[in-house]
Amino acid sequence: MFKVLKTQTKLVTVKLSWNRLQFLATESLAQLIKDNHPLSRLELNGNNISNRGISQIAAALKTNTNLTLLDVSNNWIGNSGLRDLSNVLEENTTLRSLNISHNKVAIKGVEFLDRAMSVNRGLTHLDLSSNNLIDGGIKKLADALVMNKTLTSLCLSNNWIGDQEAVCLGTALGFNHTLKSLDLGNNNMQVDGLRKIFHGVENNKTLTWLDMSRSHLSDDDIGAVASCLSKNTSLTHLSLHGNALGLTAVQALTKALRVNQTVKNLVLSDNPLGPLGIAELSKLMTEKGEALKIQLTSDRRKRSLEDVSRQ
Repeated sequence: MFKVLKTQTKLVTVKLSWNRLQFLATESLAQLIKDNHPLSRLELNGNNISNRGISQIAAALKTNTNLTLLDVSNNWIGNSGLRDLSNVLEENTTLRSLNISHNKVAIKGVEFLDRAMSVNRGLTHLDLSSNNLIDGGIKKLADALVMNKTLTSLCLSNNWIGDQEAVCLGTALGFNHTLKSLDLGNNNMQVDGLRKIFHGVENNKTLTWLDMSRSHLSDDDIGAVASCLSKNTSLTHLSLHGNALGLTAVQALTKALRVNQTVKNLVLSDNPLGPLGIAELSKLMTEKGEALKIQLTSDRRKRSLEDVSRQ
């Protein structure tokens, strides 16, 4: 198959997800990349290529000037594999999107990535979701965000991010001027961390998309969210799905959204809003018209408040 691929000079996308390529097959793939094939998108998630396989691919990327997207998620890539990949990212300016989610990356691996992201001038999308970035891993990445000038999309969901890490991230957001999309859903932040995140977003001028799903937000935390929405002028999409927001939160959010003129999509599915909360949101949506869409969940389907009101 790889012999045939070498002859396909117009082929730009290869998807080999969820096969059993493992290490030996990646040698052929790496040679394809090393030869600077016109291939620009390579998806290898779920192939158990491990550290040895990613090291082969990383070595090939040193000379490649065509590959812009690399997906190596679900591949048992650990710290040593990420070290080799990070070394390449310090010099590579072609790769734009990198997905290393669902691997075994921990704090040591992020230390390598931290150094690379501080100087990298090509990567715009990085997916680190569902790894093991507790105990300082996120702190290292937060430092890199302050220095990085190109990253626009970052996914850190499902990483057990706690309060201390969230405080570091929130501080970094106040200094970062390139990030547009941030996914922090399903982590382990508490009061201080959550407030710092929203305070950072409040002062950020570029972020347009924020996911804080399943972040343990309750009515007690809504002050920071409302303050953020009242002052931020860039955010257009905010997901608060799967939290514990009730009527008090709804009242604070509706007040802030009457001031805010930029948020177009608000996701409040799987929150205990109650009938009074839904009524408040329905009134707000009527006032805003097409300028604001609010989503709920019912029977495992996302529905807008417009649908609920119509029924």
